[in-house]
This record gives sequence, structure tokens and C-alpha cells, in this order.
Amino acid sequence: MKHKNETNVDEVYWETPYLRETDRAKVIRSDRRTMSVQVDRRGEVILRIPRRISRRTAEDSLRNQANRIDAGIRRVKNRLGVGAGSQSLTPFTPEEMEDMRKRAASDLKPRVAYLAGQMDLSYGQVSIRFQKTRWGSCSSRGNISLNALLVELPEELRDYVIVHELCHLKHMDHSPAFWEEVTYKMPEYKLYKQRLHTEGAALMARLP
Repeated sequence: MKHKNETNVDEVYWETPYLRETDRAKVIRSDRRTMSVQVDRRGEVILRIPRRISRRTAEDSLRNQANRIDAGIRRVKNRLGVGAGSQSLTPFTPEEMEDMRKRAASDLKPRVAYLAGQMDLSYGQVSIRFQKTRWGSCSSRGNISLNALLVELPEELRDYVIVHELCHLKHMDHSPAFWEEVTYKMPEYKLYKQRLHTEGAALMARLP
């Protein structure tokens, strides 16, 4: 990703055995004049360096800041509910995302049909896509969209999202009547809603 005032950008990854909370850092060489290191929203280490700086000099800088960098990664992991030392904030690869997309289409669409039948509801189409901020949505035409990341979550959390969206077929808002419908279909939904927030955050953070 190009940063402000950067041109002719090259990106690579370096292994970082001197860091405890991650095993690699994204290195961005450009025509910038200064060197900087940051921990992004998903805990990835990003080192921005001038093109003229040697790898040895850049890695010395990382080593010197290792404690600060590890602390920054731990703060992100704590916020996302990921255990210290875990490498699970590494961004998903295109291959992993394609595999999830296929599994989500295979697993989630039949589940929507089953739960809709149990609830005596009819819907339009079901689409599967990756989203960084939403687990699902329901349009005014009755079309349902589900986040492909759901396939990585326990079945009860998937069902909560599907039931939530199916209830929007009756109530297109989050009014008391809507939540009464959700409660009727899934009395323990509050527990699942909280778990979805804590267990799902780290998955969303891994989307590129």
C-alpha cells in the first residue's frame, strides 16, 4: 500500500526472529527520506525505509525497538481477543480466502434454507462475500448476504447470524419487535452475539 509522499514503492516480507509476537514484518522501500516502524490495526509490523538503507541497518532498528513493537502487537491481540504469542493475525492468503469462499457457499447456503424452513420464511438469493465490518445483511427484496468468514466460526454463531438476518424478513430494523422475534427463535442469542464480537474480531482483522 502506498503511503503519503511515497513513490516507486517496493514491498517484501522479512523474517523477524528477534520479535516474540510475530515471525515477519512487511518492509516497504520507497523514495522517502526517513525510516519508520508501526503496528497496524491487525497487529502486522510495517517497516518503511528509504531505498538507500541497507537491510542490516533496518533490522538493527527493528531489534532496538523489539520491546516496543512486541508490546504494540500484544495490545492489538488483547483488543482482538487473540492470545499472546499467537501468529493468527497474519493476513489470509488469496488461496485461503478462495478455500473459505467455497466452503462458505457449500455450508452456509443449505443452512439458510434449513433455518428458513424451520421459521416458515421465504427469502430471495443468498450471496457470500468477505466483509470487514459486517457478518450479514438482508435487503428489502429479501436477499441475504453472509460473510464468508462465518465458515471459520462455530456452528451456533453461524446460526445466530443467519437467524438474525432471516428475522429481518419480518422487521427491516432493529426495533424491539425485531429483537423479540430473534429471542423467540433463539433465546440465548445475547450470548452468541457477545461471542461473535469477541471470537470474530480476529478473523476480520486478518482480511487484507
